[in-house]
Amino acid sequence: MKIIHSILAGGVLLFSSTVSFAATPETQTTHRELKLENECVKVWKTTITPGKPLQKVNHPHPLVVIPLHGGDVMRKEQEGTQFVETFKEGDAYWIHKDKKNEFHSISDSSKDFLEVMVVEIKGACPVS
Repeated sequence: MKIIHSILAGGVLLFSSTVSFAATPETQTTHRELKLENECVKVWKTTITPGKPLQKVNHPHPLVVIPLHGGDVMRKEQEGTQFVETFKEGDAYWIHKDKKNEFHSISDSSKDFLEVMVVEIKGACPVS
């Protein structure tokens, strides 16, 4: 019985060492994932984790931001001005375009991750 017990114990160790967990927004780093782009819009999903801001961001067009997982967003302007806005899950937010060559960082000032869909409005599109 001792031999079988050792083999089973080894099998359990081998199994537990090869188990991998699916990455969730809580375990991922801050990133963007492009979903759609054409001449009218650009759509991406952004995940921001606490302590890992998006750096040097400039939006040449207005945006619509729809939080999938809400939180507190801190925007820090290039010259140092900063403000916090709470993004509520399922709401929609209009963000004006940035001035040329003016960059800002976006960080999650919540204890949890922030996940949003962003729709950049490139301009008027032909109606078809």
